[in-house]
Amino acid sequence: MSSKGNITLLNFFVFNSTYGPREGEEDKKIMYFYPPNTDIDTKIKKIGLCEAVVKFTETFSDKPCESVHTQKTRQIYFEPEKEFWVVMTVSIPYVEKSKDGSQYLEYHEEDVQDRVYKAILQQAYRMFQFFNGTFYDVLTCNDNDVKVLQKRLDHFYSRDSLLFLLLLRSGLDQDDMRIMYKYLTTSLFPTYLEQELQGGSVTSPARMTATHAGVHYGNSSDPLYRYIYFNHMNLAQKTTVHVDNKKSNVNIPVETLRLLSDISSDMSKNCEDGETIVKTVSDSWIVGKKSDEREFYVVINQKNSNLIEINDEVKKLCATNFNSIFFLD
Repeated sequence: MSSKGNITLLNFFVFNSTYGPREGEEDKKIMYFYPPNTDIDTKIKKIGLCEAVVKFTETFSDKPCESVHTQKTRQIYFEPEKEFWVVMTVSIPYVEKSKDGSQYLEYHEEDVQDRVYKAILQQAYRMFQFFNGTFYDVLTCNDNDVKVLQKRLDHFYSRDSLLFLLLLRSGLDQDDMRIMYKYLTTSLFPTYLEQELQGGSVTSPARMTATHAGVHYGNSSDPLYRYIYFNHMNLAQKTTVHVDNKKSNVNIPVETLRLLSDISSDMSKNCEDGETIVKTVSDSWIVGKKSDEREFYVVINQKNSNLIEINDEVKKLCATNFNSIFFLD
C-alpha cells in the first residue's frame, strides 16, 4: 500500500548575524525560531548553515539568496531589512512507490513553488511591520534591547495571532492601508469581501463559502469553472478553487494549480494589462486576466470548446460574479 507525504512547515525563523559575531555567542543571532521546542544546538546549526549559504551566493550575484532546493526540502530566504533574514523551510511532498519488490519515495519538487512561499514570507513580515514597526524601529525605541524584539516576535508569531483591535487613522500610507484592509476583511469582518465583488449588501460568511462555487455541467460532479480573484490595491480576494475555505481540499489537479502560478508569474513581469488563455493536456482551459491592478484566473472544465466559446464563458462569469468590477477586454 502506497503512502503520501504532504507539504509541511519544518521551521520558520528570524536571525541577524551581527548580534553574535564571536564563537560562543551564536545564540544571540536568533530573533525568533519555530518550532519553539527546538534545542539550541539545532537552532544554531540551522542558522549557521543559512549564513554560509548567504555568504556563498553573495560571491556570485548582487541579488540576495532566495531559495535552496534539496530533494526533500525547500528553504525560502527573505531579507526585509539589512542583516535581518526571515527563513522558512517546508518539506517536499512525496509518494511511496514499489518497483521490483523494493520501496522508494518519489519526490514532487514541482509542487512547491518558490514564488508562492516567498509571498507568504513577505506577508508575514509586512503584518508584523504594520503592527510593530520595522525590526530596527523596535530596537531604536527600546535602547537597542534585542530581548524586546525577541519578545515582540514571539508574541506576534506564536501567541498573539492578531487578536487585537485596530484604530484607523488618516496618516496611513497606501501599503499600510492595504495591510489594514487585509486584516479587517480576513480576520475581523470577512463578510465585507462580498461588497466589492457583488456591489450589494453584506452577506453571511456561510454564503461566501457556498455561493458561486461553480456552475455544474450536465450530471458531472465537477463544476464547469473554478476561479481566483485578487485586487492588488486593497488586497480583496475571492476563490472557489477550494471546496471549503476551512479545508485544504482542492478539487482541481495540482498540475493545473502550478500552471495558474506560472501564468500569474508571467503576467506580473509585464506592467501592462492583458489576457492569457491556455489549453491543458486534459482539455481544460485556463484564462488569466490582468486589468487595473486586478488579477482574475479561471479554470474552465469544458472540453471540445474553441477560443471564442471560452471567451464568451469568461464574460458570462465576470458579468455574473463580478458585476461591479470592470475588466478590460
